[in-house]
Amino acid sequence: MTPLDRFRSLITKATESELKNDPTLGGTLIMDRAGRLTVSYAPFEHIQRTARVVIVGITPGAVQASNALIAAREGILAGRSHANVFAQAKTFASFSGPMRTNLVAMLDQIGLAQRLDAVMAPARASGSGRWLSPV
Repeated sequence: MTPLDRFRSLITKATESELKNDPTLGGTLIMDRAGRLTVSYAPFEHIQRTARVVIVGITPGAVQASNALIAAREGILAGRSHANVFAQAKTFASFSGPMRTNLVAMLDQIGLAQRLDAVMAPARASGSGRWLSPV
């Protein structure tokens, strides 16, 4: 059983507002705890194999988790496969919210866009999932 299977009914029964306001759904999506560390489920299983840049070590925050759960909910309710749900959730949520603006600025500062011969302006960052992927 995958984590998506485990939490499917909780995700689909929640409203978009509930997912946005509390990405743990009152603690029901918590997978594990150790001391002050809590691990909560968010559908980030998809790996973009064609990414030219991989950013390691960025853990999804509450905004990204909420956005991934909202996208996953839509995909599940539309009857999409796990693979499609995961891809949709990660593409929609990766680097979303204020993180995107800050990440774009940092990557522009080090000249990544120029090195990749890509245009990386904040207005186009929503398409970043095609060549940039968090792991």
